[in-house]
This record gives sequence, structure tokens and C-alpha cells, in this order.
Amino acid sequence: MLALGWEGADNQWRHYGAPTACLAALATPLVLSVHSVVSWDFAMALVPGWHSTLFAPFFVDGAIFSGFAMVLVLGLPMRHFFKLHAYIQEKHLDAMGKLILGHRPRAERTSYLCEIFTSLYSGEHIEKASLFWKVTQKLRVGALDHVLLQLRGAPRASSRGAPGPVRSSCTSYPSWC
Repeated sequence: MLALGWEGADNQWRHYGAPTACLAALATPLVLSVHSVVSWDFAMALVPGWHSTLFAPFFVDGAIFSGFAMVLVLGLPMRHFFKLHAYIQEKHLDAMGKLILGHRPRAERTSYLCEIFTSLYSGEHIEKASLFWKVTQKLRVGALDHVLLQLRGAPRASSRGAPGPVRSSCTSYPSWC
């Protein structure tokens, strides 16, 4: 019903491929520029630790993985209610979960290390005080929450473990701290 006469012929693929490539070429710089501008709006604030050029890559990375998580959040109910198990298979969900859970922590770790480096070498007292507060107060509470989740038996990232929305919402855990 959704295909509306799609047969997979060469001319159909050609007519499908050209607009798709054009839209991708237009959308990619748009996404990068919008998220960069929004991040620099935050970076211009007078809040200590926020005036950094690190915001743009952090926001773009967050947008990419939020998009992956939203695909899971919307795709899993569609898969269940419309009986699309033949099209959206377990291997697709596993690959998406591995991509989200495998790359996102690395990207956040890199951003946090850059933030620490920038704070320590900026020479500003308020930057160092802000970093000290984050490490001693805010992150301690986050680490305690993480340990409690693990002790309580938090769902694992596998196809037989937590459902996709739980897996996708857990990817932004470090941002909750």
C-alpha cells in the first residue's frame, strides 16, 4: 500500500536516487550549521564553562545520535503494530544499538576530556572552580546513580535484553548527570 506502484525498475531507481542525493547534499550542511549556530548561542552565555568552541561538535554529535534514538523509538512500535518483523529484523536493531552504544560514549568521553583540558589550561580561576565543582559534586552523584543502576540490574544492550526505547534512552545517561 505504501509503495504506490513501486516495481524496482531501473528508471524508478534513477528517479529515486537523484532527488535523494540532492536532498542529502542540502540537508547535511543545514543540520551542521543549525546545530553549530544553536550551540554557539549557548556558548556566548556568561555562565562559566559555557564559552567554548567545543559546543558545536558536541551538539552535532548529540543531534546525530538523538536521530538514531528517535528512529528506534518510532520504528519499534511500528514494527510491532504493523507486523514489520520481516523488514525490520533483529540484526538491524542490533546494528543500530551497537552503533549508538558503541560510538556515543567515545564521543562524550572525548568531549569531556577536551572540556577538562580547556578548563585547566585556560588560566581563568572561575573555569577551574567550575570544573572542580563538576568533578566533586555533580559527577559524584551521577557516578553513584550509575553504580546503583548496575547493582539493581540495569537492562543490558542486547536484542534479548532491554527493548529498543530503553536502550536508546540510556545512550544519553551521561548528559543527565
